Amino acid sequence: MDTKYKYIANPEEFPRAESSMQIRASEEQFFDPNILALLEITADGRKVGIAEIAFANQENQISIEQINIFEDERRKGYGRQAYQKIVDDIIENYPQTRKITYVALSMPSLKTNISTPVPEGWHRMFELSKLEQGDFVRYEDTAEEQKARECIESEGIIFISLIKND
Repeated sequence: MDTKYKYIANPEEFPRAESSMQIRASEEQFFDPNILALLEITADGRKVGIAEIAFANQENQISIEQINIFEDERRKGYGRQAYQKIVDDIIENYPQTRKITYVALSMPSLKTNISTPVPEGWHRMFELSKLEQGDFVRYEDTAEEQKARECIESEGIIFISLIKND
């Protein structure tokens, strides 16, 4: 692995979650599912949330637009498990994918991402953006978790990318 990248979390600290989590296409698709897919997140046979993924096939990139766990189902690990399952499914079903992105708008969404192990053969990067003169502008790419935390705590946003190693 290229030494300029580092794993953000120790894999032993956050072992892969085993669960009955299932991700499947929702029957309510508002857009072409080859562009934007709405997913249902179920655990133990009940719907616990939804997710959206967007395809940018020309760039071999897939974006996890949102993972929304229903309020009464939060703090049970479902967000992290859903993120992990979606990433695993993307890698398995879309092997041409070179980049998987996710936007963190809050500390819980950042923690969900950071606490999920980086898949083998991939590395994680942050693109930090801050509000300046009414617009979010990108100001730094980094692999450092502390800089990402400081950005989100100062009301910035973070584009988190999993990038396939070449």
